[in-house]
Amino acid sequence: MNRRELLKSTCAAGACACLAAWTGTLSAGDAPGNGKPKDWQVDFMRARLENVLEIITTTLDEATQAKVLARLGRECGRQVVKGYEGNPEAYWAQIKGLWLERVDYDKERGVIRLTEKARTQCNCPLAALMKVPRNLCLCSVGTQEGICEALFNRPAKARVDESVLRGGRRCCFTVTLQPPNKDA
Repeated sequence: MNRRELLKSTCAAGACACLAAWTGTLSAGDAPGNGKPKDWQVDFMRARLENVLEIITTTLDEATQAKVLARLGRECGRQVVKGYEGNPEAYWAQIKGLWLERVDYDKERGVIRLTEKARTQCNCPLAALMKVPRNLCLCSVGTQEGICEALFNRPAKARVDESVLRGGRRCCFTVTLQPPNKDA
């Protein structure tokens, strides 16, 4: 599905009407850019994001869902790792204090196994704020790829081995570093 088709399906699902209704409810003091969002704005955007995620998972084929969610996650990963580019050990040491239990890095094979701490809820900040689909783990695949691409300055491919959203006790990922880009 291309961007135009995605927008058509989103509009058909009512997202455009929601935006039109939202813009009609703003007063001059509530206009975007006038400081901190109002509670109703945060609630509104949370509900819209829930709708977008639901639309993605119910209207797109699995391969397209994976591409969209992984791309979203890749951008998140690049933000998360800022300041640690080229320094994986420092990054891993930092997140071991937060959510990572273990990292196994086979430098020769370029394979990284990330084992997060056991928990009962998804680690993604979105999951703490709203209902998320089980396949949101595809976003985390992109996050791990984005993180490792920044840490190692080369492409990476990730997969989910275990996931809290899918019934696991923790989230675990395997990331395989790809040959460096010749254009980089």
